[in-house]
Amino acid sequence: MVQAIINGEAYYANDVINQDIKTELFDIYGNKLTICKRGRNYYFKRHKPKCKIINKDVKNDNDARLEKKSITVDELVNNISDLTLYEGEISIDMLIGMVKDHELTVRKYIYYNSKLRGKSIRKPNYPSEITENIVKYAVYKKYGFVYTWNTKPGDLKYKDEDKNIEVKGGYLDNGPSSYGPKEHWDWIYYVDCSTENYKVYELRKSNEDFMTISINKKETYHDKCKKGQRPRFKFN
Repeated sequence: MVQAIINGEAYYANDVINQDIKTELFDIYGNKLTICKRGRNYYFKRHKPKCKIINKDVKNDNDARLEKKSITVDELVNNISDLTLYEGEISIDMLIGMVKDHELTVRKYIYYNSKLRGKSIRKPNYPSEITENIVKYAVYKKYGFVYTWNTKPGDLKYKDEDKNIEVKGGYLDNGPSSYGPKEHWDWIYYVDCSTENYKVYELRKSNEDFMTISINKKETYHDKCKKGQRPRFKFN
């Protein structure tokens, strides 16, 4: 039976109702819970994360319709049995486990912060191996082709094509993304995990297209790169 984790303690739905606990509810894996009633008893219903891919370079009405579709984790798993992964890469089951493990860690940090006054602990951002593989599976679900994660340079690559794919992501509201001054990519994706509805933004722009972006009042992306410094700016 599903239990909610509150301040490090496990509660059944009936316990939450009887004790009149007023807080957001999550299970041990970080899935959001709501309370439902069956007869005289209460139970928890899980809400699994959704992942939405948004094409930032929409070229036709068909793309515009596609970008409105949300992809749940379950939908990523369903009808994916015909997907031939590159040998030794992260499977969809592994990815889901990694997401749940990370969300559990985040829930602990939120609990720690509830005990602090003044300065708080910054939420640990999503590891790149999670966000990069979220992009891999979301792209497969939308377009039907598979990036390989086992590549250098770049975060992802399609077969033997000479095209580098960069992925940035996590809690985009946590702060600006950082870029290596010598990083090269052809397309870039942003994964926003700020809410339970994950969003994947596809930007068909290379690092060369970023060169004129203003980082501050005096410097551009290109200026920072020339100095060997990491440009930082927030994606929105």
